[in-house]
Amino acid sequence: MSRQKRILIGGTAMFLIVGLGVAIAAWLVTGSGNGAAKAGSLQNINVTAGTASTALYPGSTGDLAFNVENTGTIDLVITKVIGNGAISSDKTGCDGSNVTFDDITTGLGNALPANDTTAVSLPDAVLMVQDAATECQGATFTIPVTVTAGTPTTP
Repeated sequence: MSRQKRILIGGTAMFLIVGLGVAIAAWLVTGSGNGAAKAGSLQNINVTAGTASTALYPGSTGDLAFNVENTGTIDLVITKVIGNGAISSDKTGCDGSNVTFDDITTGLGNALPANDTTAVSLPDAVLMVQDAATECQGATFTIPVTVTAGTPTTP
């Protein structure tokens, strides 16, 4: 093939490639506008008394046991447990002053799966006073609490 033919074929190919590129680019369009997103709402949790696994004795600590029902559709974690009223007992002669509970605002993070009830036990959260009444033997104490839960954080 002659040099002139090669130049002609090469030039034609180059023209087609460049022309095709321009033709493809000529058919592009863009647009702009707004997208939308919607935030969900957390559902309330329900807290009920649980069954403590450790027994209290004068001067000792025991666990605070409760159940949390997460009625929502996303997983939550417990962020704090705050006392919410007077402690009481099921035994005559044994009032709530025989035990104490201090608010817990750090170090929690108990998982609460969506649409599930979770048994929670907070070790050493309840203290029976050293001079607890003899009538407190075998007593079950009711400790009103407010449990706060939120969405898990990502570091």
